[in-house]
Amino acid sequence: MLERRGLDKRRRCHRRRLSDGALSAVEHEPEVMHVDYTPVTARRPIDSRAALRPHSMGRTIKLFITITAYNEGGKELHQTLQAVATNMGRLKEICGISWKEVLILIVQDGREKMAKTMEVFLRKNRLWDRRMLLAEHEGMPVTCHVFERTVNLVKSRTTREYFPSMQVVFAAKEKNGGKLNSHLWAFSAFARQFQPEFLLLLDVGTMPREFAIARMINAMQVNPQVAGVCGEIAVHEPNYGSFVQAAQAFEYAIQHVLDKSFESICVSRVADAHRGAIPPDHPVASLVPLSPPTPWPSCARRASSACSPVHSAPTAGRPCAASRSTSTSSSRRSPSARSTLPSPTCTL
Repeated sequence: MLERRGLDKRRRCHRRRLSDGALSAVEHEPEVMHVDYTPVTARRPIDSRAALRPHSMGRTIKLFITITAYNEGGKELHQTLQAVATNMGRLKEICGISWKEVLILIVQDGREKMAKTMEVFLRKNRLWDRRMLLAEHEGMPVTCHVFERTVNLVKSRTTREYFPSMQVVFAAKEKNGGKLNSHLWAFSAFARQFQPEFLLLLDVGTMPREFAIARMINAMQVNPQVAGVCGEIAVHEPNYGSFVQAAQAFEYAIQHVLDKSFESICVSRVADAHRGAIPPDHPVASLVPLSPPTPWPSCARRASSACSPVHSAPTAGRPCAASRSTSTSSSRRSPSARSTLPSPTCTL
């Protein structure tokens, strides 16, 4: 169905049509009913030419959200995506950015490091399918597994209430390379093809409050001198009767005061947003990572260079801290330690 509509014909990806049944509020839309899998073989992120679905559809991405994951559980990712989905309506209302202009990239640092509960959550939302994974593609080992689908998280399955739609990309690196390497994949391999106006970095377990993302982006929209903004990390509903939780809350409060002066010249990478690709004559053009814009080959050029058609899958930067927003982020402790601690929060 999707191929007959002319969507993503030239993409080098495998596609699987999902079965009907309570997928989303717009479950009959092709981008909801199909999950795309792209095996990336580039050894360096800058060499990747894997075009994502919104690029092939000709959509303009204004906000590119990167969520990094390591060994966190599915519950933590669910909380983060739920908080981001809650912000979608505010982005449209305050910043004039619709959900079709927002792309959410989840980067898993090492396929084997993925928690079992994370895999269960991703399978439930049709963002992961081991049956589609390839060890090699076109004679080269796969370095990154990319799944794409438009997702509506469920508010109530009984009444069929859903959160706003989100364009979600899940990229699982075959090997563990660290958070900086995950951001390198996000910027060089994926964000570069869209040249977004704004970039937002989050960790799995970080829960932006309802207006947090919209206020961060709006701060840069109204003031061209602002290259980036950062959020204040706080513990979500801490129990001050617990010494460990009280100490963690105190740590986040002091850390915010002491670290932000340094983070004004170095991105914090936990709850911050900064400009993406902007014109060379912009006041802060020299401070952002994607400027000046780098060329990305068009679909027509890629098709002429022996791009294989779509196959059906088998069924078997220097930001200034001009605005502060509050998000919730989970610390990377052992699973037993994390279970006793509430999630930290980021607010405006």
